[in-house]
Amino acid sequence: MHDPSAQPCLIDERSRNSPIRIGVADTRPSLTKARKVFNRWIERIDEQRRQLARWQAFSATFQTRVAQDYEPLRRKRHAQRFMLLRRFDQAHDGGALGKREQSRLASVIVDQVSAMLEGDDDPVLIALHDKYSDLPYEDIRRGQADAMKAMVEDAFGATPDGDPNPPDDVMKAAEQSMASEERGEERADEAMADADPSYAGDPRSARARARIEREQVLAEAATQSVREAWRKLASALHPDRELDPAARERKTVLMQRANQAYEARDLLQLLTLQIEAGQMDLTRLAETSDSRLAQYNRVLKEQSEALAAEIDAIVAGYAMSLAGFPRHRLTPAVVLDALNQDIAALRRDCQSLAHDLTLFKDIRVLKGWLKTLRVSRR
Repeated sequence: MHDPSAQPCLIDERSRNSPIRIGVADTRPSLTKARKVFNRWIERIDEQRRQLARWQAFSATFQTRVAQDYEPLRRKRHAQRFMLLRRFDQAHDGGALGKREQSRLASVIVDQVSAMLEGDDDPVLIALHDKYSDLPYEDIRRGQADAMKAMVEDAFGATPDGDPNPPDDVMKAAEQSMASEERGEERADEAMADADPSYAGDPRSARARARIEREQVLAEAATQSVREAWRKLASALHPDRELDPAARERKTVLMQRANQAYEARDLLQLLTLQIEAGQMDLTRLAETSDSRLAQYNRVLKEQSEALAAEIDAIVAGYAMSLAGFPRHRLTPAVVLDALNQDIAALRRDCQSLAHDLTLFKDIRVLKGWLKTLRVSRR
């Protein structure tokens, strides 16, 4: 049996699908800290890429399901609710109901219209609302804006001046206010620094300046590592230097991948391409110095953070519709199950509304139903 321990560089089962992973080299009895960190970043990025691919594939399936199943049912329910409201409106003005029955039906209409107006300021619905409500819809919206302003004032100590704004505009104004406060704090720091160069917040202080310079050196070194990997690939893969058509086509594809990886600062892809192009093997990678690996690790960390942000941006959209569900446990299966439940609920609503539309054609049934209602005093 082949002894894997005799190899200069190992790839274990956990990372078999990962393009590269540093193992123990002949010249070293164990992995250094930089090599362990490098392997951890490779494994994390590999898992993040698979996770991102799952979410991206699911998003296409989700959108198709929404368009084919959810949206038609939602529109159908909206139309049925509107038809029922029209029927109630006609019954209210038809002369067959007493004042007590009319009052109860008016309360039902206002409640139903208010629910439909959430996220849909339909002028026809607003007119129907104002016909039966003691408080015009515009006044309700203004009250919501005032309540939002009061909340912002409690949180930030000030409210935007001017006419009442919709809640979204109020929140935008609050964000602008926060940004203005941050800029004010920065200016205050600068003023303190001018007055006292030893001020802790002064970026020109010796300690802060040294930290900034060190970060700049490390960032430039990391960028240089990416640039060097790309230049080596560009030199070896330039398709114009290849006479064989098949080899030229292969190099063209690899060069395109290299250019995309360079633009995205995708160091992992560049290293993988170097292995594919024969410029590097796992033995040479295992012999890479710790200082160079530290530069690689910095770039890999940036890649991982970018992937995490991309995944989070996708998950955030689904998390908004699943308020209360732990975000870290959100998976495509959970989202799909929730969508299936919503679709099933819409089907039940449509069946119930169809039944009500048929039932309330008979004014006697409507009168009997109104007698069973308990309507709160407004």
